[in-house]
Amino acid sequence: MVSIHQQRVEVELPVRGMHCASCAQAIERALSNAPGVAQATVSFSSQKVTVRYQPGAQQDTGELAARIEALGYRVGDERREQQDERAERIANIVRIISGGLLILLSWQAVLGERVPFDVLAIVAAIVLGWPLAKAAWRAVRARTIDADAFMFIGVVAACAIGEFLAGAVIAWFVAVAELLETYTVARSRGAIRDLIAAAPRQATVRRDGQQMVVDVDDIRHGDTVLVKSGERIPVDGRIVGGRAAIDEAAITGESLPVEKAEGDQVFAGTIADLGAIEVAVERVGPETTIGKIIRMVEEAQEQKAPVQRVADRFAAYFTPVVLGAALLTLLIWWPATGELVRAIRAGITVIVIACPCAVALATPLAVVASIGRASRRGILVKGGAYLEELGKADTVILDKTGTVTVGKPRVTEVVSCPAHTAEEVLELVASAESRSEHPLASAIATLRSSASLRSTSMAEAQARGLKVQQPESFEVLRGRGVRATYNGSMVLVGNRALLAEAGLAVPEEIEATAQQREQDGQTVLLVAHDGEVCGFIAVADVVRENAAAAVQHLAEHGLRDVVMLTGDNPRTAAAVARQIRVSNFEAEMLPEDKVAYVRDLVAQGHKVIMVGDGINDAPALAQATVGVAMGAAGTDAAIEAADVALMSDELLRLAEAVDIGRAAFATIKQNLFIGIAFNVIGIGLAATGLIGPMVAAAAHAISDLAVCANSAKLFVGRRDVHLAE
Repeated sequence: MVSIHQQRVEVELPVRGMHCASCAQAIERALSNAPGVAQATVSFSSQKVTVRYQPGAQQDTGELAARIEALGYRVGDERREQQDERAERIANIVRIISGGLLILLSWQAVLGERVPFDVLAIVAAIVLGWPLAKAAWRAVRARTIDADAFMFIGVVAACAIGEFLAGAVIAWFVAVAELLETYTVARSRGAIRDLIAAAPRQATVRRDGQQMVVDVDDIRHGDTVLVKSGERIPVDGRIVGGRAAIDEAAITGESLPVEKAEGDQVFAGTIADLGAIEVAVERVGPETTIGKIIRMVEEAQEQKAPVQRVADRFAAYFTPVVLGAALLTLLIWWPATGELVRAIRAGITVIVIACPCAVALATPLAVVASIGRASRRGILVKGGAYLEELGKADTVILDKTGTVTVGKPRVTEVVSCPAHTAEEVLELVASAESRSEHPLASAIATLRSSASLRSTSMAEAQARGLKVQQPESFEVLRGRGVRATYNGSMVLVGNRALLAEAGLAVPEEIEATAQQREQDGQTVLLVAHDGEVCGFIAVADVVRENAAAAVQHLAEHGLRDVVMLTGDNPRTAAAVARQIRVSNFEAEMLPEDKVAYVRDLVAQGHKVIMVGDGINDAPALAQATVGVAMGAAGTDAAIEAADVALMSDELLRLAEAVDIGRAAFATIKQNLFIGIAFNVIGIGLAATGLIGPMVAAAAHAISDLAVCANSAKLFVGRRDVHLAE
C-alpha cells in the first residue's frame, strides 16, 4: 500500500517469516541502505514494514520486496500468508511433538546404556534444528547474529563434541519458546482482527430501483444500503428509512444498543440489533470511521515507545558481549582444566543461555496488547509513546463544556426587567445569536415552546410563536459575548464585562437574581437593547453522567491533581466543580489562557493530560504531554490534535485509558527487568560452569516465556472501569 502524507511518500508491505524482534532489526538495516529511503520501520508484532522516502525519490516496491526476500523473509498477500502461517504453525507443533518423543526415547536409551541412543538424538537434533539452520543462514545473509543464530551455534557445537542429546534438547526448547511467542504476538494483535472482522464484505443495496447484493468495495456514494435486524452496517451514512437499536460496541466500546431513526448517523461495523433500516451512503471502505480506527490502531502498534531505547541499546551491545563472554569462558576453562571439550561445553552454555528476544519483546508485546485492549473499549491511543506518557501522568486538566458537561445547554429561564416581557428578551437573544456557532446559540435560536418561558403557557407560546430573524450585522466578541444590529437597533448578549464596556449597569434586582442562578451552576446571558438592560437568559449545561466517578477514580489512583478549566464565569465554574468534586478550577479562560496554563505545568516538569472536545481546545491539547479528545462529540480538529481519542462521550473511559497506560508501562519495566536479569544471571552461571547446555536451553526458553506470560495479562487487563462505579 502506498500513501502520501505532507510531501512524504510511504510504502507499506506485509512481511512474513519474522520470528523475533531481531528479525525486524535486520530488515530495517537492509532497507535503510536502499537508494532514496529516508526511514524504514519494521514492526515484528504487526508483521509489517513501513518505508518513508526522501522527497522526489523513486518508489520501487519490487526492489524493496527483493531486498526483504533476499534475507529469507516473505512479502505477499496477507490472506495467503495467514494460511501459510497456520500451516507453518501446525508443522511446528508436529515437529515439537515428534522431536520430543525422540528425545524421550533417546533419554531412556541413555539411562539403559543402549547404543542406538546417539542415532535417536541425532535424528531429533536434525528434525528440530532444521528451522534454526535456515534462520541462522538468514542471519548470516543479513550480516547479523540473532537468537536463532546463537541457538544454531549451540546445537552444532554440542553435536560436534558428541553431546547429541544436548543439541536436540536445545533445539526443542527453542521450538517450544518460538511457538508460544508466535501465539502471544498473534493474540496481542487480536484487536485488529476483531475490527477487520467487524466490517462486512457484502451488502444489499437499492440501485436503479432494484435490490442487489454487492461487494462492499463496489458500493457507490449515493447508493442506499438495506440493513436487516441482526446484520452489520457496511458503510457510514444516515438513516433514510426505518428505525433500529444499533450496537455500536465496535466503535465506542459501549455494550448497550442506541435507538436510532431517520436522520441519525450510523457507522460501518455496527449492528442493527432490533429493527431494519435504510442507509444513504456517505463513506465506504477506508473512509469509514471503523476504517480510520483500524488504520490508527495499526499505526499506533507499529510505533515505538521511548522506553524501547533501553532495549535497542541493550541489543546493540548484546552480540559482541555474548560472543566475547563465550570466548573468554573457553580461554579460561581450557588452561584451568586442561580439558578442551569441557571448555567448549562451557562456552556453548554461555551462547545458548543468551536471550536477546526476551528484551527485544519486552516493549512491543506490551504496547500491542495494550493498544488493542484500549481500542476494544473505544479508546484510540495513537502510539506507544502516548501509552507510556499516560502511565506517567500526574495531572489531568478537564475542559468544562463538552467534556465535563454534555455540551448541549438548554434555556432554563428568561428574566426580564419591568419595562420588557420575557418574550421580547428571548426574541432579541434568539435573533442576535442566530448566526453564532456557539452551543448556546442552538439552545436559544431553536426555542419554540414555553419550556423556557416561565411567564407564558405552552398553548400561548405555540399559538404566537417567536419571530427569529437574521440580524443586519453580527460580531463575536471573544470571551464576552456577541454584538448585533437588529431592526436598526444595537443588541448586546453576553457577560458583565460586555455590558461594562458599553457603559451599562445591571439593575440591582436583575443582578441579585442572576447571581442566584449562577450559584446554582447556570450560565447567565445578560441582554441589552438600545443602551438599556432588558434582562437575562439562564442556560444550564448538564454534567455528564459518571463524571464525578471518573474524577474520583483518577484521584484515587495516584494522580497529583485534577483541574477543570472553563471560559465560563467563576460562579458557574464553582457549581460544576462541586458536582464533580474538583477543588481546583480556573474560570473565564480564553483559549490562549488554557494553552499558557498547560504550558506552565509542562515546563514545571509535570506530565499533563489535557481533555477537551472543541476546536478551541485543540491548541491546549497539542501543548499537553498527552492530549485527549472526546471523540464521539469532538470536532475533527480536536481529534487530529489529540494523542488519544475517546470514541464515546463517557468520561470514565479517561480513567480506563490511564489505567491501561499504567499497566502497560509497569509491564514494560517488568519485562525489561526479566529479560536483562535472566541474561546477566544466566551468562554468569553458564560461564562459571554451574549449569550445562540443556539447563541453559531451558532457561533461555523460560526467559522468553516469562516475558510473553507477563504481557499476556494485558490482553484483558485489570477490571475495567464500569459505568456502575
